[in-house]
Amino acid sequence: MSEFEHAQLVREMFDAWNKHDVARYSTVLHAACTVEWTTRRQAARGDLVGSETASDLHFDVEATASSGGRVVASWRATATRADGGLETRGCSVVAVQGERIVHVWSYWDSDQMLRHLSEPRQRGSDRDVPAHSVPAAS
Repeated sequence: MSEFEHAQLVREMFDAWNKHDVARYSTVLHAACTVEWTTRRQAARGDLVGSETASDLHFDVEATASSGGRVVASWRATATRADGGLETRGCSVVAVQGERIVHVWSYWDSDQMLRHLSEPRQRGSDRDVPAHSVPAAS
């Protein structure tokens, strides 16, 4: 596969995730693919996509760069079910072998997420809203 095709494969992975298409997501991953992120490591298959928390994340890929079987994708992630919603930016480094993804390392400001999820809530007119908002990293 070319560097362009590697980048397309990574975009396909994110697209399948966003559409909750477990079958398609699994076809781009090697059977032994591992996903690591800021605070956790686990096998990529299984209940990763099917879990309610994971399926709430939506990734907008902003840019990709590919070289030597590795693709770096910068993205913006949003979650709607987290109290008041959540947005953060990060990047993933993805290793490709043959036509499959074999490893994914994802990085973002996990402290920002924790602050957002634990910030005090105040009663709004229709729903609970954050007492203050945490600006997204730029």
